[in-house]
Amino acid sequence: MSMMNSHYVVSLAKKLIVSSALMGSLGVSLGVSANSEPLSALLPSDIRNSKVINVVTDAKWPPFTFVGEDGRTLEGFEVDILKAIGDKLGVDIKETSIEFAGMIPGVQANRYDIAMMAVSETPERRKTLSFVDYAYLTMGAFTLVDNKDTDVELSSLCDKTVGLQSGTNFVDFIEQDFSKYCKSLGKEVPKKLEFASADAGRLQKLSATRLLI
Repeated sequence: MSMMNSHYVVSLAKKLIVSSALMGSLGVSLGVSANSEPLSALLPSDIRNSKVINVVTDAKWPPFTFVGEDGRTLEGFEVDILKAIGDKLGVDIKETSIEFAGMIPGVQANRYDIAMMAVSETPERRKTLSFVDYAYLTMGAFTLVDNKDTDVELSSLCDKTVGLQSGTNFVDFIEQDFSKYCKSLGKEVPKKLEFASADAGRLQKLSATRLLI
């Protein structure tokens, strides 16, 4: 059941101005000739000197980024993208996994250079962050198979409890768009339960993403 669409992006502190270098790494033409400086020359001086880009993620979202079977190694298509960026720029990528809600504040506080983990681009976030699009997704909802309420329509979610991951645009969607929709039908707005990560066992209805590449 599609609710809304969203571009998911790499988010960067605006003052870093590394967007052009990243776009070049992802194959977007920068108009750089064979005789021009390498892409690494576009990086901030501290990154050129350290040869390390510090990336923050929330490694609980396969297929984006997740912890492998060994319990240590980060895997996922975002990890592959970052490796390609590092190879192209001649730098190492150091990934740190934290809770999603702390990712953007961590970039804004200069603890990390980049946040990369399905960070949706919103007008509010654009005030302090620059974005590079790399994936496109749709958002939907699902319920447990053994739930007696199997007729899941958008309007049927209005009086239910919705599990949300703190700091995500799912929270904004429920608080703003979806609550207005429920009120327009004369229904109760959904009850929110926010978690650092989704806890499916405690929820009647859950929000989810389906990846479209």
